[in-house]
Amino acid sequence: MIERDKLDRINELARKERTDEGLTSEEKNEQESLRKQYLKSFREGLKSQLEGIQFVNNDGEDVTPDKIRQAQQESGLRDKEGNIITSEDK
Repeated sequence: MIERDKLDRINELARKERTDEGLTSEEKNEQESLRKQYLKSFREGLKSQLEGIQFVNNDGEDVTPDKIRQAQQESGLRDKEGNIITSEDK
């Protein structure tokens, strides 16, 4: 997750950008860099959350998409057969 001071700076630059003063070229570069950091952090967090979800249909069958299932296996949340590893299994 991105640090609070960086998020505050992103917002500060966005507010300044909307004023008549605008941003200097240095501030525009800083804004772009901070936004890239924010998006990277956001995407990593979302990926982590999705990897922790097991999708089930109304019949209770695991219908987790293969791409997520594979990521779960790589991170140790599923065994080689594709079954969710619970705390009891460890």
